[in-house]
Amino acid sequence: STLSLLWKTNSGAQMLRSRIASSRLLAGASRALCTCAASHSRVKRVYGSPLQSLPSFSVPLDSPSAAHWPGDYPIELCKNAFGIDLGISAEQFRSAMFEAVEENLSARPHGASDYQEWLSTGRSNGSDCEFVALAIPPRTAFFVHQHPGVELVYLIRGSMQEIRLQHPAHIDRQCKEPHAPYDLRDPFYRFARREFRANGGRWIANEVGSVHQTFTEDEACLMIAVWPGRYVIFKSEQLPDGVFMPVNHDISLEDTSNFGQASRRI
Repeated sequence: STLSLLWKTNSGAQMLRSRIASSRLLAGASRALCTCAASHSRVKRVYGSPLQSLPSFSVPLDSPSAAHWPGDYPIELCKNAFGIDLGISAEQFRSAMFEAVEENLSARPHGASDYQEWLSTGRSNGSDCEFVALAIPPRTAFFVHQHPGVELVYLIRGSMQEIRLQHPAHIDRQCKEPHAPYDLRDPFYRFARREFRANGGRWIANEVGSVHQTFTEDEACLMIAVWPGRYVIFKSEQLPDGVFMPVNHDISLEDTSNFGQASRRI
């Protein structure tokens, strides 16, 4: 049988194991699918200031001249976007951000070099970075995307689910195209699902070239982030069957606004 022939070769066995893993991933996603119908609430996105426009910006970011960067801006962004006081000082926020981002990025493939670029230049993969705030309603599934620069996320409330390309960790780290010029349908690619809970405040770091889909289930998610201002998006026909959640989010329908010296005009 086809099944027996597959197991007779290492490559065939690896392919079959990958398919089994994807089926299990789909089973987990399918259990949430009944609660992940299109949400009637819109994502709220507040575009924030570029890093270099904030007072005390200086590189490297860990130099004495930048000791007060980013100041109270992230805290004020949170108040503006969500009406929430983080209850910490600007110094505490900066310290926690640098410590967590270094730890999380260094744990990812090529993440240590991404961290050093961000630290030494305030940029990522040659691009400027900016702050953003997002309020994501329950049962919202974003498009599958690749990060053309680092994304440093601070979860404030709620939880975020993800399905990530695990092996290989990256396909083309230098890609900055609006839409990916390659697909994720290779049967040897492996994907993994994970949940992140805010638990009073939690940092997540996505390195350059990382590929994933993020979505919420039964609770909303509030976050602020540093990102390069764009994604590399995968279209539905570029995705493997039965791995990712059906997308019900449309970025053009978001409730958007600006805060501070945002470069975008809404």
